[in-house]
Amino acid sequence: MKAPVGWLILGVSLVLVAGRSLLAGQAVLRVEAQSGQFGGNRGAEPVLLRAMHQDSLLMQLTTPDRDPFGPPRANYVAPARPKPPVEVPPEPPKAVLLMQDATGTQVQIEVDGQTSGRMTVGSSFRGWTVTAITGSGITVKKGNHQYTLPRP
Repeated sequence: MKAPVGWLILGVSLVLVAGRSLLAGQAVLRVEAQSGQFGGNRGAEPVLLRAMHQDSLLMQLTTPDRDPFGPPRANYVAPARPKPPVEVPPEPPKAVLLMQDATGTQVQIEVDGQTSGRMTVGSSFRGWTVTAITGSGITVKKGNHQYTLPRP
């Protein structure tokens, strides 16, 4: 009893699908008959023409020899790695004052328009450290950069 019911449902479904296909075909033919143009693109709407034109351009751009799931081709060049930023050395400060008295030698430096207080060897101002005071000049250091400033 189950097999005849299944065949009956299958047959009815086929008849319904065939009927829908027939109605859709007749509707298309009816529209072409009303416009007076049959076949081709003569009666197509401008939107459809633009879409067909765009599809034809895209078809020319495709590369069938490329496999998107395979490894890259041998002539593939990897993008260059960005270069590390170039470190710009800081501008050295200016020696403003060199003073020697009974307690030792003191200096004043000027960094970006700001003047330090009186400094001795080992003192720091705005990242600059006085490392030596000699007869030839004042040695200051900031990070890896070391400068010998002329005597004021």
